Amino acid sequence: MLLHGDPHLGNVLDGGPSRGLVAIDPKACTGDPCFDVVDYVVAGAGQEGVEARCQRVATACGLDGDRLYAWSQVIAPMAASRTSPMAVQRR
Repeated sequence: MLLHGDPHLGNVLDGGPSRGLVAIDPKACTGDPCFDVVDYVVAGAGQEGVEARCQRVATACGLDGDRLYAWSQVIAPMAASRTSPMAVQRR
């Protein structure tokens, strides 16, 4: 399936009432659509928990929530290591 390839929070703009959300700056690739949106799960997980966030994102995107949860479990440790105080000190 064709994917955006880089759909982080900075690559989605509010196009207003007529357009809704607009994805910009694609890095087109093929793959699993659940992997393409996993950043949205991990970014909001601290506020509501990974499982709840997975279900909300999956419902909004028409994706399999269990599959998105599985990808989130793989990606979350990598995302946490990028933002941990130890990772910042090593840069």
